[in-house]
Amino acid sequence: MYMEQVQAMDPLLGEAMVAARSVELALAKRWFAVIFETDSKLLWEVVMDGARTPRWKIVDLVDSLRLVFKAQSVWSLYWVPRKLKRQAHLLAKWAARSHRSGFCDVNCIPFHILYCDSDTPLF
Repeated sequence: MYMEQVQAMDPLLGEAMVAARSVELALAKRWFAVIFETDSKLLWEVVMDGARTPRWKIVDLVDSLRLVFKAQSVWSLYWVPRKLKRQAHLLAKWAARSHRSGFCDVNCIPFHILYCDSDTPLF
């Protein structure tokens, strides 16, 4: 798992920065098939629909993302509603509070976060 803090006051800009950084990391690691997820429906729509004009704050990031997804045909970007991404948000809060960044083994993630989306009782 990879964690990194992004400094952005605007949520849409933050989402776009995270998407761009994720793509950058995947390119650097030469990962072949990657599925990216975002809970920003607006970002997802504007990246996937090349005819839509993005908001000026994210236009450069969206242009870069569009180019990468066009070049990396086996990569995909999906919109997942926030209510279905509870684990990702708890993980982000935990990483920020504990000042963690970089790659992290899943064994270091608190149990309540690791299994928060599980339907199976933990005990």
